[in-house]
Amino acid sequence: MTHPLALATAWLPHGNTLPREILVARHRGILVLLWAHVPALGALALFTLGGDLVHAGVDVLPVAVLAALASRRPFERRSRRIFATFALLVASADGVHLTGGLIEAHFHFFLVVAVIALYQDWVVFLLAIAFVAVHHAAASVLEPTSVFNHPDALEHPVRWALIHAAFVLAIAMAHVVAWRASERSSHDSLTGLASAGLLVHRLDQALDRGPAAVIYLDLDGFKSVNDRLGHPSGDLLLADVARRMESVVRSESGLGRMGGDEFAVILPGADAEAGCAVARRLVEEMARPFRLPAGTGHISVSAGVAPAGRGSTAEQVLAAADTAMYEAKKAGKGGLALAEFVSQVPGAQQAG
Repeated sequence: MTHPLALATAWLPHGNTLPREILVARHRGILVLLWAHVPALGALALFTLGGDLVHAGVDVLPVAVLAALASRRPFERRSRRIFATFALLVASADGVHLTGGLIEAHFHFFLVVAVIALYQDWVVFLLAIAFVAVHHAAASVLEPTSVFNHPDALEHPVRWALIHAAFVLAIAMAHVVAWRASERSSHDSLTGLASAGLLVHRLDQALDRGPAAVIYLDLDGFKSVNDRLGHPSGDLLLADVARRMESVVRSESGLGRMGGDEFAVILPGADAEAGCAVARRLVEEMARPFRLPAGTGHISVSAGVAPAGRGSTAEQVLAAADTAMYEAKKAGKGGLALAEFVSQVPGAQQAG
């Protein structure tokens, strides 16, 4: 029987799987929203504090500093997302305090949770939830009038802090469900790797920027493991294959499951030599035994490497790598073959 915790973990989205270009675009949009908060918060502070510039500046300064840190390049770094998250959360807390705990001001926390969910990053998302919980818990005990403005909440601050936390958690779970649906549509549910469609999209983008190499992989002996140990063991083996691939290939590369027991790797900027070097490491890594609950699985992998120049299409390069992979399989499995250089440029250099 599967443990409930394992079921919950399998159901939850993996997180941190957005393509770089989408992550950067979302961060840019969040920065626009964040910087809009700086003058808005300043205006609110001046209004509620009777024009006191010093105290208004004290309220706005932390948000502005965090926004500046979040705006530093490169945008894809997690630290930038964390700075943006805390800037929005501090703005939310300031809004609640400046309005004397006005109930409508608390809705801003709901907005921030929704915005932070766009990053699809568990570290950032859980930090946001933790901030809201700690802020409400501490303020409700130390200074209830800073977060609540009605008699029952002032009389029972802890109870109302828990009520607010429950609302935030409910909103958070709604966004996790949407996040999961988005991730499952672009990622393989078993391995967490990119789907074939997403990998093709990433390869087209890589080839628009410059040369790249693609490795196409097919598992040898997978069917016998499936037949001998059962389909659940086969699924576990595929998931382990994905983890081993991730341990070999650097993070800026693209990994994807093309279907069944076939996988592909994108190596931006790599030539034939670099592509073959990575392919050899993958072949060696997959030759090690797989320790599964039902027994030990032994497989090998055949790899086809296709180097390509800027301007080629993803379909061309994947087809060349796939053909090379079948050549490797014909030669005896557990090896690799190199395709000719793929390019749409007349007279391009050929690499055999």
